[in-house]
Amino acid sequence: MAIIIKTSNPHKLLEKIYKAVDDKNADKWTCDKSGRFTYTTFQWRSEAWLKPEIWIDESELRLGIRKRKGRKYLTSKLYNFYHSKFVETMLTHFVQDFSSITVTAQKTAPDEFENPKMNTVTLID
Repeated sequence: MAIIIKTSNPHKLLEKIYKAVDDKNADKWTCDKSGRFTYTTFQWRSEAWLKPEIWIDESELRLGIRKRKGRKYLTSKLYNFYHSKFVETMLTHFVQDFSSITVTAQKTAPDEFENPKMNTVTLID
């Protein structure tokens, strides 16, 4: 359930995203001290986080989702919101900086969530 962005320079793209967030030019995203992104509207604030990783050999910037502490499940509504809003932000502000963007349907590195029975997240409505 990762976001995979194909780009010729993943370091530069991530720097541009951080700058846009710092300058309040990346919609309603913010990032924490670890560099993870969360949405800032009241309903969605800190409900989940998107953790960026640079995959040099694949020329990719990947963002894995993780739920907030104390949340038992990652709901499909939460997953859909965070992924669609981040993709929307990328297409609105950074379309010249990448060649493709993919959202996976199953757990994909660097996703971080626990489910001892399966390698997939438990999505509930």
